[in-house]
Amino acid sequence: MSSQFAEPKRRARSTEAMIKAATTASDLKTPLKHAPPEVSVTTDILEVVISDSKDDKVLELLFNRVKDLHVSPSLVLKAIERPRLKLYAISTLLERDPDLIITEEMLITALKTYYSQELIELFVRHKKKLRFTEKIRAAIDQCFSNTSQKKMKELCYELEKKDS
Repeated sequence: MSSQFAEPKRRARSTEAMIKAATTASDLKTPLKHAPPEVSVTTDILEVVISDSKDDKVLELLFNRVKDLHVSPSLVLKAIERPRLKLYAISTLLERDPDLIITEEMLITALKTYYSQELIELFVRHKKKLRFTEKIRAAIDQCFSNTSQKKMKELCYELEKKDS
């Protein structure tokens, strides 16, 4: 007697490698949808996605999957170094962790980018502060050395944490 019961269809299951390989939001939707609970979005995955992503919406998808994911300074630094992510991704990271401290390395790296003005404005908008070192002051002076850039230089100094 032949069985009339069909064998159940197996669902494709995503792996961490598949999630890391996604470079756009559309590439990421399916692996996230089919990822089993044991495949969680980690800081490691975020770092790989930030390094390789071509789409700033990728972060939004990852953060929607994991609400309590930690944003580290190194993660923000990677985002600053990836100009294709644009400001949206960096803003998303800063919103994710309002207490995140901007480091000397982050600020100096931001000053060296072609979109330094937008990054400084973003840091100011997110009320970021840090103690200025001579290295930071020198980087600001070098980046905004023209008289016409005086307002931008002043904006940079709004990031300086003053001793209370």
